[in-house]
Amino acid sequence: MKRTYIRIIATPPGEAPEEIRRAWVGVRIPLPLFHGHAKDWRASGVLTGPKSLFARLWAPFFGRLDRHRGYAVAVVEAIAALEAANPTAARWWRENTPQAIRPGKAFVFAAEVCVVDTDLNSG
Repeated sequence: MKRTYIRIIATPPGEAPEEIRRAWVGVRIPLPLFHGHAKDWRASGVLTGPKSLFARLWAPFFGRLDRHRGYAVAVVEAIAALEAANPTAARWWRENTPQAIRPGKAFVFAAEVCVVDTDLNSG
């Protein structure tokens, strides 16, 4: 089965410092299986979003989530891809957003800063 990726082609919007966000440009991140299109997601900022389980559960009811059109990728895979391109930027994410760097969590990259890229040689 072919694997689908996004490649970041412009600085993504977000709460991280400009130079950290700029480090994503050129990084290729695997998409979850069967997720080859941008979708509308409800998400919060990586720095200002809810941190505890309780806060995350209540966030939708208090308007703490914004709508974003983009691609959701596994945070762990995204940080691994960033590490290969820019270890300093990857370290910033680990140090400043530890609540986000774990299995089951996702980053949403804005559709306008991504292109879809299929790897015809995998699997």
